[in-house]
Amino acid sequence: MTQSGILTVSGSDRPGILDEIAHFVSERGGSIADMRIVSLEGQFAFICRVHGNETAISRIRVDVVQLTQAANIHAILHLTDARHRERDDLFRYKFVATGSQQTGAISKISHLLRVLNINIEDIDNRLGPGDDETGRSFELEMTLAIARDTPFAMVNDYLTHLCDELDVNWELKPL
Repeated sequence: MTQSGILTVSGSDRPGILDEIAHFVSERGGSIADMRIVSLEGQFAFICRVHGNETAISRIRVDVVQLTQAANIHAILHLTDARHRERDDLFRYKFVATGSQQTGAISKISHLLRVLNINIEDIDNRLGPGDDETGRSFELEMTLAIARDTPFAMVNDYLTHLCDELDVNWELKPL
């Protein structure tokens, strides 16, 4: 029977760290899927879904301490629950926002989404160059999971009002 877990790893970035993690999982009979990696200012964060039979997942969970010690990183495996797998009662959308001032934008947008009970499944935020008058530009991309019974017109109205207030250009489109 195939099982899965979410492996979360972080630490100082260096060449070869992905190779070490992949080798660790493979050596124990597991495989990696749905991986995300980010490196910021010399630190990395890695999250992935790990699949394998019951023995493989158990070995990865128990041996993750060896990985943390050998690679000098932080790592943990969270076993997944079938109730949290892909849901078919959600619509997925890509939300993209750009503007010249980021101050407070992520906080206000994420708060609105929380109030509307919309889950942010993925987020990518990049700061661009700016000048003394306008500050730094930003681009924000989010993958949103919106319940089928949430009125899209309401979501659109609230986002329009907030983004107009923040002077942010935005679009929301189905994935």
